Amino acid sequence: TGKAPYDTILPPPALDPIAAKYGARLIANGGAAELKEARQTRRVLIVEFPDLAAARACYDDPAYIAARELAWKASSRELLIFEGAIPDTAQAG
Repeated sequence: TGKAPYDTILPPPALDPIAAKYGARLIANGGAAELKEARQTRRVLIVEFPDLAAARACYDDPAYIAARELAWKASSRELLIFEGAIPDTAQAG
């Protein structure tokens, strides 16, 4: 795509203060992915926030806006904010 590797533009530690401010927790980052439906993707990140309001506030935070602009230079991406819960697998079954 002609874009620089994401981590060279915006190293993950640069986002740590923003994540901590909004209680965000990285659930999945990179790793093998096998796309079965939809558009092509090379990298998937899943970030959990305490609630939808915190996710929205983080997205609108000036520090994240600056980081987001760097990320746009490094990647073509789709970003979704959605409400939902990851089931507790320890209690399943």
